[in-house]
Amino acid sequence: MRRCPANCLSVKERHIPSLCLRLISPSLEPNSRMPPDRLTTNIWTSMCEAFGVNVTSQTQVVRGMVGREALLSVSYSSSSSDRPVIKWLVKKDKVKPVTVVQSIGTEIIGNLRPEYRNRILVFENGSLLLHNLQLSDEGAYEVEISITDDTFTGEHYIKLTMMATSVLEYSERFHLHCSHDNGTKPIYSWLKGGRVLTNDSRLLLSHDQKVLTISRVLMSDDDIYACTVENPISSMKSIPIRLTVYTELKHKTMAD
Repeated sequence: MRRCPANCLSVKERHIPSLCLRLISPSLEPNSRMPPDRLTTNIWTSMCEAFGVNVTSQTQVVRGMVGREALLSVSYSSSSSDRPVIKWLVKKDKVKPVTVVQSIGTEIIGNLRPEYRNRILVFENGSLLLHNLQLSDEGAYEVEISITDDTFTGEHYIKLTMMATSVLEYSERFHLHCSHDNGTKPIYSWLKGGRVLTNDSRLLLSHDQKVLTISRVLMSDDDIYACTVENPISSMKSIPIRLTVYTELKHKTMAD
């Protein structure tokens, strides 16, 4: 089955009208003065608009920071007034895509994966809001929007990348979170500047070591952090994150 051109739509095979199949067939090309690829693309696009959901976005890349939130903003158009079925997936490295959330309109259906519980919000236009960003949220996100009456499912891709994060010196608490997707009996550990971290008076690891808490942040905490996860048969390392510590500016007056 031929797919739509880039930025268009994919096809649900079970409901393709014969009209659409005839219009995109090569038999039309010899009778036109237009280049074959252009003819097919124009006809396919017009059929997408007539029979499907068109998903668009103003951005291709969203940059997030640990602990903050990220909005993967999209919008869609359709000739149908029915509520859309919205599905977001994420692909990380070479791992098989994982479903983040599925909803009918803004109503989430099914059970969320543990790492997304209480962190997900879906908007009526199909956009996805991720709260309390974690290192593991980085990846290529795909949204699929379909409506029962429509023939085509609209798709769009947005990449989420995690930026360096910052914190003010002397902040009481700062948290870094680590998680993994698959595997059993994981053992977590943390690295600072490439060296393994252990509990001390200010750098505290949770019981399962998934969370690193820095209490009373100092300039010496300005460094590159990463977490590792391993079990007897494999190990993984997160994308490093740069923690930048800032000092609050203070106004100084000069006396005569």
